[in-house]
Amino acid sequence: MFRDLLSSTPWDTSLGVVAAPMRHRAMAKAIELVCANVKREYYGPTALCPTGPTLFGKAIAMT
Repeated sequence: MFRDLLSSTPWDTSLGVVAAPMRHRAMAKAIELVCANVKREYYGPTALCPTGPTLFGKAIAMT
């Protein structure tokens, strides 16, 4: 993961291949964030924010 300080979404990640062991904290956090965004109809500054690479990068940073 990298952080882009010049972007409106600094937690972008590449999701070409994602693998994690069972019950990985970052994956659980990502699912939690997706559910929260869907529930409150959050769309974010870009299309990648509510459920995509930006959200996954945020979940990694939070764990």
